[in-house]
Amino acid sequence: MNENPPIHDAEVQELKEVLTSRLFSRSPRLAELLAYLCGKSFNGEAAQIKEFTIAVEHFGRSSEFQSRNDPIVRVDANRLRQRLRRYYRTEGKGHTVQIIIPSGQYAPVFQYRPPSVTGTPANGNGAEPVELVSNDGSGGLSPESAAPPLHTGQRAWKTLVLIPGGVIVLILISLALVKFRAPFQSVTEALTGGDYLANASPQGQEIRILAGSTVEKVVDQNGEVWSSDQYFRGGEVYTPMPTALVRSDDSILCRAVRVGDFRYDIPLKAGIYELHLYFAEMRYGNEPEEGGESTRRFNVLLNGKTVLNEFDMIADVAGPGLLTMKVFKDIRPAEDGLLHLEFKSLANGASLSGIEILPGVPGKMRPVRITTRTNPYISSDSKEWEPDRFFRGGRLTTRGHAVAGTHDSALYQAERFGHFKYVIPVVPGKHKVTLRFAETYFGQKNFGGSAVGFRIFNVHCNGRMLLENFDIAKEAGGDNRALDKVFQGIQSDPQDKIILTFVPVKNYACVNAIEIEEE
Repeated sequence: MNENPPIHDAEVQELKEVLTSRLFSRSPRLAELLAYLCGKSFNGEAAQIKEFTIAVEHFGRSSEFQSRNDPIVRVDANRLRQRLRRYYRTEGKGHTVQIIIPSGQYAPVFQYRPPSVTGTPANGNGAEPVELVSNDGSGGLSPESAAPPLHTGQRAWKTLVLIPGGVIVLILISLALVKFRAPFQSVTEALTGGDYLANASPQGQEIRILAGSTVEKVVDQNGEVWSSDQYFRGGEVYTPMPTALVRSDDSILCRAVRVGDFRYDIPLKAGIYELHLYFAEMRYGNEPEEGGESTRRFNVLLNGKTVLNEFDMIADVAGPGLLTMKVFKDIRPAEDGLLHLEFKSLANGASLSGIEILPGVPGKMRPVRITTRTNPYISSDSKEWEPDRFFRGGRLTTRGHAVAGTHDSALYQAERFGHFKYVIPVVPGKHKVTLRFAETYFGQKNFGGSAVGFRIFNVHCNGRMLLENFDIAKEAGGDNRALDKVFQGIQSDPQDKIILTFVPVKNYACVNAIEIEEE
């Protein structure tokens, strides 16, 4: 291990405040990654912070790790950069010391801001901070001149844990997390004396299980990690034939399924959760085998209560090879601390593709926010938008035109266009639907001339006409202008879906982002 570099109390204190902030306490996955990166830096190992090292040491990947096949490091690092920017726009605004993960690298940089300087570390376009000074030897104010005097004999980090020879043992960060994958609780308790757990939400646990899968970990398009099949009893694994029809943007959930009569008993901390069950009919209804509606039917029980009765996946999603999801809110573990799920066959065995358990919002479904991008996005109001999903048909494109009338130009620069629909799972009841648009193809600032009248389309929702002969540019007052259309009282359909259909009238229909909130 390298000799200890100079460690400044202000930097340790800043890490502590970030880790225990409201924003990061809601995302222990990103907090754990930040703790690991800062720990390596504090330990004099900044030069070793490479994609391969992070994958092997932090994420537990094997020595055969190939970044081209597994983007987990890049995806999580990007999410961490965005969350840090959010933090310094909100809770951490005005902090003298700020933690930056520069684009293109993974080693953290502690940047010092003179006490008289206020504001955020990055502008609204995500540019690197200005008027900041760094401790990386690149010039500017030194940490000593920018921050309060430091007492070398009382270094906060060194007082956490020491071993003979003065080498810092970074609990979880440089040892436990690297070698033993100890819980995130270890580092937060070391930094905060246990206050973190007292203030953290008990609903922070996230569980994602790929039913039938033997692959240890798989990363989805949102950068979330799914584990192999676990906590089950009964049933067997069915692996679809290569010729099976797969029409899903979440194809990792269609590579294997658990079938038959089976159950899951999942350990779960006390709290309120939202449960997502994923299904896809990968056998019946696909050539060369026969079958269709009514071929496979089963019941699903949650903690002994039936939540799906005579469930038919093909009927629910209107076709085989299509992934569907059922959403259940206000879920709690049983008295024994387990979440019990039972799948009981009525015809040809039950089938399950995946289980997702997320922190819940008491009394309401978690908002659904979809951006027509291939990566997650965090908007200026601190909302998290997931990559494009639940779509059928159409194509994606991204344009670089700046969009006026919004603090989130990037949210309107990508679009799905063509003749397409979104089939979005929700809970039963009424919902508010917000559709976001901007005309970034036609118009004076794009291909010349007025954009009005060049793109006209209809939008239907669950049999109701939402927009007829809709012209984005006409309603927005020109091209490259943000336009949000809000619809309230949208009733879910009998299959608990919000189905948005975009039908061209003149040129292609398009949409930039979709938001659904339970009313």
